[in-house]
Amino acid sequence: METATPVTNESPLDAEQKSAAHDAEKETRQSLWAELGLTEPEFLDDSLAPEVDDGLLRRLVRQELPEKVARAVYRRIYSFKSWHHAHAQVLLDELKKSRQPADP
Repeated sequence: METATPVTNESPLDAEQKSAAHDAEKETRQSLWAELGLTEPEFLDDSLAPEVDDGLLRRLVRQELPEKVARAVYRRIYSFKSWHHAHAQVLLDELKKSRQPADP
């Protein structure tokens, strides 16, 4: 099955220049860690990570976990990229929910 190439009015040269400019901007942009003068944390191999548990992360964000369990979950978040990204998504989801007006 072939995929269609999107049709744009932009010339290939313009698209290439925009791509190069984006790449250059990305290289010069510092990470939050670098801006704070800290080294970027290194994650462990995600193949070693337990399966992400969104319910557990949600309970962590809602502060419903005992301290010992919360510490263990934070270790997973800081150790594995999959847990780190899932935690960020749960935080965003919970923030959106908290900003929605209550139904009458």
